[in-house]
Amino acid sequence: MFKNKSLLISIFVVVFLVVIAGGVVTSVLANNRSTGAPKVNAASAVATYQAREAEYQALLAQANGELEQANQQITAMAKTITENAGKNSYPVDAQTAMAIAYQSAGDYALSEPELVNYDGTAAYEVRFQNGNIYVDATTGEILFNAIQAPSAQTISAEQAARLAVAYIGSGDIQAAAVTSYNGSSVYEITFTNGKVVYVSLTGKILAVKIPAGSSTTSIHETETEDSHQSTGTSEPTPAPTEEQESGPEVDD
Repeated sequence: MFKNKSLLISIFVVVFLVVIAGGVVTSVLANNRSTGAPKVNAASAVATYQAREAEYQALLAQANGELEQANQQITAMAKTITENAGKNSYPVDAQTAMAIAYQSAGDYALSEPELVNYDGTAAYEVRFQNGNIYVDATTGEILFNAIQAPSAQTISAEQAARLAVAYIGSGDIQAAAVTSYNGSSVYEITFTNGKVVYVSLTGKILAVKIPAGSSTTSIHETETEDSHQSTGTSEPTPAPTEEQESGPEVDD
């Protein structure tokens, strides 16, 4: 009887301990579950990512828009500066420079004058058919004239001879040659009566040499006789001006 009671008590103690141990284990497991990593909701995570991506794209688009607007403003400012640079920056404007160049060239410019740097000076480059003229943008002075004047037409020896005959009035030509007169090449037309007429290569009567002792009464011949009678020959007499006598034109 006593042994049975002791066995029952032992069993009761064992069960009690087992129950206590089970309770402790259950409590520990519950605590571990409550402090562990939270469960991830996939749908929520995707929604969060999409929201952040949309926000990033919106900020990026806004930044690009502001950058484009800034570039447009810079371009507009540069254009305004360029336009104003050629308008009222200098006392002489483009139209005045063109008028100054026209007076010198006697011709119309091919295009609008361009503001350039000429040897460190602001100047307008006015372009013409035969060259350019540079006008100081501050003073209006012509800095350089590169226009090539067209060369005068050269006449032939035969044309020079006809001019000499027409100038003298009559006479037979003995010779016609090119010689030097006052440092320039001219035609020397010699007549059989001893008279010599000097004609420029462009057809202008420069002078007449009249032999001493001539009986003619031309004012130039008489003047020549008086001043060179002792030498037997006379020096060339300059041709009269247009007011005194106009020479004939070349007959082509």
